[in-house]
Amino acid sequence: MDPISIIAGILAVYALFTALTAGLSIKSPEPGNPKLPTVSQSRKIPLAVGRTLVTGPNVIEATKYTGKKGSHEETRYYQNIEMAIAYGPGTLYKIFGDEKTAWDGGATPLTDDGQEIFVDAIGLFGHRRTPGEGGMYGYAMYARGDSAGYIFPGWEAKTGRDQPGYPMLSRVKFESADLGFYWGNAPNYRPVSFEYGFLPNPLNQGNSVIGATGSEAANPAYVLYEILKNSEYGTSSPAQVDTASIIAMGTTLANEGLGIRRTWYTESASEIEAEILSLIDGVRYRDPLTGFVA
Repeated sequence: MDPISIIAGILAVYALFTALTAGLSIKSPEPGNPKLPTVSQSRKIPLAVGRTLVTGPNVIEATKYTGKKGSHEETRYYQNIEMAIAYGPGTLYKIFGDEKTAWDGGATPLTDDGQEIFVDAIGLFGHRRTPGEGGMYGYAMYARGDSAGYIFPGWEAKTGRDQPGYPMLSRVKFESADLGFYWGNAPNYRPVSFEYGFLPNPLNQGNSVIGATGSEAANPAYVLYEILKNSEYGTSSPAQVDTASIIAMGTTLANEGLGIRRTWYTESASEIEAEILSLIDGVRYRDPLTGFVA
């Protein structure tokens, strides 16, 4: 790719915070405020287990930011954006704008790569013709975040850049034809958040989900296994695991109805493990005879 195209791509992403039209000024996100969309390689990817809320998505790709005068005094703002949610593979249940429901999957949440829905919330923040109000309007396509990764169809051509597919990272691409996805009538982004569910089942057991529909919790035993073995968000330990003990623990926790619904934004794998062990009153140990971890 030639240098001019690279520079243009960088400008497209930074247009999240810097207007490209004359006289328009967009504020940068407040330092330390994770609820505003950001462009940062330093922020950790959240680990969200059970059906839980994930706030502060990281913007990982975007097209040109456009402000267009409406029929009244309002200026409407458009942009196609790809946002990272959390480690996957997971399920997307709801999309929120400024803590208001922009889309609710109900009985048909998004569970697979390439599933697309239409976000019809044009008055989510108020009247669509009122300055500072408006809403969200356009298509949203989902990537579940499995080990194979997923490149959104046509996204490389639209952005002018190669896309890595981001294995193990669940994402949403907000897009619409012409000007782009509609984000409302205010130059600053309203906070976007997601109701999302990651329910680990590394040992293929029937009790990986604890709780009723609508409040599904993850089985802490299988979250602990993932924390120990996963190379993306865990310790990637080479130790052999006593899977029979993990399964027995999972059965006990399921019978007790003790699940976990939690989003970790900055904690390390060891901190997450310690929190879960405290929750279930457990301890990790190495068998002195077999050397297996349980």
